[in-house]
Amino acid sequence: MLSSTTAQSPTFTAPTQLLSNSVLTFTLMVNDGAQDSAADTVAVLD
Repeated sequence: MLSSTTAQSPTFTAPTQLLSNSVLTFTLMVNDGAQDSAADTVAVLD
């Protein structure tokens, strides 16, 4: 879960019940108060 949706540097704690070779997928989209950015996605192999 992300620590904050509004923090400048939020933190993330990975789930503790992951199986070996699990893939965590993160998608980031930011908003400057006027419009959303394009989404960017990264996958992290555990």
